[in-house]
Amino acid sequence: MIKIQGRFSRLKIKYKIILSMYLVIIPILFITSSYMYLKNYKEIVDDMTNVYDNLTHTVEENIDYLQADLMDLTTYLTINSDIRYIISSKKGFLNKPLIWEQSAPTDFVRDMISIKSHIKTLILYPENGVRPFYISRDNSVYNNDINAIHTLEIYKSALTAKGDQVWTRVKKGEKGLFLQNNSDKIIISRVIFDWAKKRRIGYLAIGIDANKYKQICEEVLQKKNEGIIITSQDGTELTRAGKVNEGVLEYLKNNIKKYVANSDTKKNHFEYNNYYIFCSQSEKDSNITWYMIPKINWLSKIQNAKVIPIVFGGSLLIGLWPLSMLASTIISKPLSRLYKSMVKFKQGDFEQQVEVIDYDEIGEVTNCFNQMVIEIKELIDKNYVMVLRERQSELDALQAQINPHFLYNTLDSLYWQALNANSDKLAEDILSLSMLFRLVLNKGESMVPIAREKELIYHYLQIQKMRFDKKLNYVIDFENAILDYKIPKLILQPFVENAIVHGLECTGEHSMIEITGKMEQESIVFVVKDNGIGMTKEQLRDVFEEKEENVYKSQRIGGYAIKNVNERLSIKYGENFNLQIDSSVGVGTTVKIMLPASYE
Repeated sequence: MIKIQGRFSRLKIKYKIILSMYLVIIPILFITSSYMYLKNYKEIVDDMTNVYDNLTHTVEENIDYLQADLMDLTTYLTINSDIRYIISSKKGFLNKPLIWEQSAPTDFVRDMISIKSHIKTLILYPENGVRPFYISRDNSVYNNDINAIHTLEIYKSALTAKGDQVWTRVKKGEKGLFLQNNSDKIIISRVIFDWAKKRRIGYLAIGIDANKYKQICEEVLQKKNEGIIITSQDGTELTRAGKVNEGVLEYLKNNIKKYVANSDTKKNHFEYNNYYIFCSQSEKDSNITWYMIPKINWLSKIQNAKVIPIVFGGSLLIGLWPLSMLASTIISKPLSRLYKSMVKFKQGDFEQQVEVIDYDEIGEVTNCFNQMVIEIKELIDKNYVMVLRERQSELDALQAQINPHFLYNTLDSLYWQALNANSDKLAEDILSLSMLFRLVLNKGESMVPIAREKELIYHYLQIQKMRFDKKLNYVIDFENAILDYKIPKLILQPFVENAIVHGLECTGEHSMIEITGKMEQESIVFVVKDNGIGMTKEQLRDVFEEKEENVYKSQRIGGYAIKNVNERLSIKYGENFNLQIDSSVGVGTTVKIMLPASYE
């Protein structure tokens, strides 16, 4: 997950938008495609179910049509008065071998059988000892022993049915009803009773070609691996066609009542052992048609249910790509313009401004960038001016590019000459002037330790004391804890200079100047206090104006006006400093400066 987040975070916003669109669309598409698949699947399954239901019902109808003729024939033979007279007569016709030809409609029966090519044999056993009436079209030899017939299961089933038809399959070569059976047959048989159904008077068995049943089934089969079985209502197999799974067949025989006994429509379908099984039964006691279809046969059809959702989903995903590219381009293009402008700004083009087209979040960011560029340019311009002023002050101090080393060496020579002449006071003043120049120039450094600023003020006051002698008194008191912290160069000197200008130069009276520095919490506080003539509110306002700078510019050792000091502090510390000047006419002026403590 972390790797995925890492890769996602490195993507361009354009591709993040595209990916996000796909992350939203894909779940919706998955749900839609799943719904389409399930809907198509259900429709296909319903269609296939209807098809095989109809096929099964078609087989069942064709079998019923075939059997209806046979049942009509059996009904005719059992109710015909001539035939019933022969088989129910107690006198018997044992001495009349041609009784059937002379007294029964045998010609009519033979004509009917000749028309029905699927009828292979017909046997009518009287119970009164008359010889059976027999027709065979496949040269099968029937069993004429009525007592032997009574012992057969086929006869017992017919007897149990009490006059109803019973369907049974007799395989080729199987003995019992026949002494010699030359073909597979489906036998419809029934016991004939007298009208009161109290006495058995005969037994009728008609054999139908089993291949006729098979042919009907094969005409309906859709694939070679499918199978159709026709069974009686008790599960006896009559015929089969195609490929029949024996395990499924055994299951059907054991559970036949489960699927057909309670079926109102006589049509049903279910699944078992990877097979779809359809069954159809026209009447409760009629034969049952079973259709077995391996599930794999439906798989290809069901696979088609996936085609439309896959094509739909794939087409939508492919079609979504250009649309997502267009949408992401529209969204990311303003960001791209903003990025290019930022690069140019980074390279030093401070005139960059990005056109705001949209007033959304990106438009707000663009507006902020434009405003930031303007403010930074103003800040740079202001800082650049201050740097130029510092450089100009140093140049002014060098008197038209006088070599500072030449100046230092000259002052050092004067210092030693004064010492040699026993002029200690003069030597001390020359040393202060030399140190003052060194500290003011300061190798172009803008930030200096407080200890160096303190030293600069000391030498500056020493030089001023040379001018004013005993009229100038001063106290410099800095806590040792603050001496290593750094502050902008020449921050305090202009205020000391201002105290002298508005004190001794204007009055000529004795003046006292106190310069203190101490630590308060995380800030350094400097106080410059004098007992000069003070300033009015107008004069105090002029201190921060350009006119004050011009008035005293030629006298300033560093070239910095108080206005410049305020600007420099604002550039360096922003709003994290405080400059406060309190002045009263005739009382004096107090300057308080609070700066953040920093070693840099």
